[in-house]
Amino acid sequence: MVPHSGSVGPNKSEGQIESHSSSAVREISPDNEVTPTAAWNSTFPPEHYLAEAENLDVSQTPQKRYSDGMQAKLDQTRVY
Repeated sequence: MVPHSGSVGPNKSEGQIESHSSSAVREISPDNEVTPTAAWNSTFPPEHYLAEAENLDVSQTPQKRYSDGMQAKLDQTRVY
């Protein structure tokens, strides 16, 4: 067995990574976490989305177009 000639413990670059990751942990702590309720509070009221749905012009939305082979495979998977 060949003895290891390097020092034991983290080297400078590993120490830098550790300090960076520990600051990232502080940034994502439960105190700073965005809850689903907070996300909903930053959106529009339901009436806004209902009005958009009523005014939606479906003819302007892009349609997915598949090759004949791909469409055949998709049709086969619908059987299951």
